[in-house]
Amino acid sequence: MAAPLRPCPSCRRHVRRTERACPFCAHAVAEAFAREPAVAWPTDAAMSRAAVLLATAAAVASCGKETATTATTATSATTATKDAEPEVSLAAPIYGQAPPPKAPPPPPEDAGAPKTPPQKR
Repeated sequence: MAAPLRPCPSCRRHVRRTERACPFCAHAVAEAFAREPAVAWPTDAAMSRAAVLLATAAAVASCGKETATTATTATSATTATKDAEPEVSLAAPIYGQAPPPKAPPPPPEDAGAPKTPPQKR
């Protein structure tokens, strides 16, 4: 498929290959377009095939074999000997642990009344 648009040799704006003159600057473009070879653009199928191939290669590369670190092997060896002990979970919500509870507030005072009972007269 040939590119339907070409840049005008005079104003460099894109013009259809079928036009005889540029609609922007009125320069005759039929001869200039006839001398240029038609460029074949890649089809959508070829581009999507390449995109699928690239995505597949990226997915395969990201799912590679995991390597064991020395810390992982050391902890698995120690947990094998401590099967009788209960497992301690250190799980916390994703946003962090809740803060510790605060001390209860002091009891509210009466609305300005004296703390001592009124004396008899």
